[in-house]
Amino acid sequence: MIIRPLDPFSEVVDERRRWTPDWYGWLQDTTQQIGSWNNTSYFANSDYLLMNGDNHKTIALGGNVFYTLSIGAASSYDANFNVVIVNTDNYPGGRAKKIAIAGRPTSPPLLLWPGQGFFLYTAPISSTGTPDWQAIPSDPIPLRWEVPATANLFVNTATGNDDNDGLVSTTGGPLLTVQRAVNVVGSLWDIGARLVTINVVGAPVNGVVIEGPWVGTGVVQIQGDNVTPSNVTWHTVNDPCVLVRGAGRVVLKGFKVLSDNNSAVVADGAGSILINNKMEYGQSGLAHLQVGNYGAININSANADYIISGGAGSIPSTLGWHYLAQLGGSIQVDGRTMTLSASVLFGGSFAAANGGIILVGGNAGANYVNPANAGVTKKFAITGGGNINTNTAGNVNFFPGSTAGTPGAPLTGGFYA
Repeated sequence: MIIRPLDPFSEVVDERRRWTPDWYGWLQDTTQQIGSWNNTSYFANSDYLLMNGDNHKTIALGGNVFYTLSIGAASSYDANFNVVIVNTDNYPGGRAKKIAIAGRPTSPPLLLWPGQGFFLYTAPISSTGTPDWQAIPSDPIPLRWEVPATANLFVNTATGNDDNDGLVSTTGGPLLTVQRAVNVVGSLWDIGARLVTINVVGAPVNGVVIEGPWVGTGVVQIQGDNVTPSNVTWHTVNDPCVLVRGAGRVVLKGFKVLSDNNSAVVADGAGSILINNKMEYGQSGLAHLQVGNYGAININSANADYIISGGAGSIPSTLGWHYLAQLGGSIQVDGRTMTLSASVLFGGSFAAANGGIILVGGNAGANYVNPANAGVTKKFAITGGGNINTNTAGNVNFFPGSTAGTPGAPLTGGFYA
């Protein structure tokens, strides 16, 4: 079944909407070929079962609530059955409607977003003659929702459900996982030039993977608690909390992140992560911030000071870093205050550039509070032609840790400044 992506309405008449000329002309052409459509409307605002008596009608789904339109098997309806199904809600304020068709998968749900509509009719399968449902538009399934305004999705890891629409934070609204929210935006929405915020409450335990760019030039941000990031602790076991790759991009803020056996935040394969508000980094298996293959992490905002409350790896292990830049990846930190709030150790070094680039704005006010809490951590390590620029005229004691960085000056095959 297919969803029309464009708002089919142009104006309000007597509190009822009517078709735009383009949509109406398209509908007339279609119904002339398929069957009669009389534009008699049934207005629903709660769960509804499509009836055979709805033949040739418009099913208008409104009420600004989330509910289900259930549709039986095509064989239980007239041979010439056809309806127009429309979500008449506006956004913001409106809700998606769930479309449940007998015999079709129900999870993830098929959602009809505010302003979307489609034409549904019965037609026999050519090979068997058995009636089945057909829809117009017919490809792909479904068409994307063109987000009409700045949008919010809500995730609650305690009370959410990934079969919800995520458009409100109250009961019956939030999604359960951040990944489902990302999938909704990535697979079902065209964000245009809009800002989309994924608001997260609770304690995520599964990592999220963002593969490839969004449809549209807008911005998607994943947001926890920007005042006290530890109120939304994102703790994974084997996967990064956030992995962006394939030229994907996202804004991240307001979380405490830690991964037992991996890095907490990773940008790889030309993926890009902007961190523009408070964060906290807990004990992780590999690194707090990792980039590679031209991935980039940029920490850049007057509000982006952060806390380091745990280390990475262990000593005498040689694994574990706060910053790890590999194979053309880059990490940039502009003028931030980074507070080591407890005793933290990094098995490899605090900062490591292995063919990657680390830029920290020391001359723009970037500084580390309580650097002695890093104990015997090595300050930095440069291999594979990596570059580290602290903007401090080469101060080799800029990073926390009591063990000197390697290699010492003068460097060969790398750069430290």
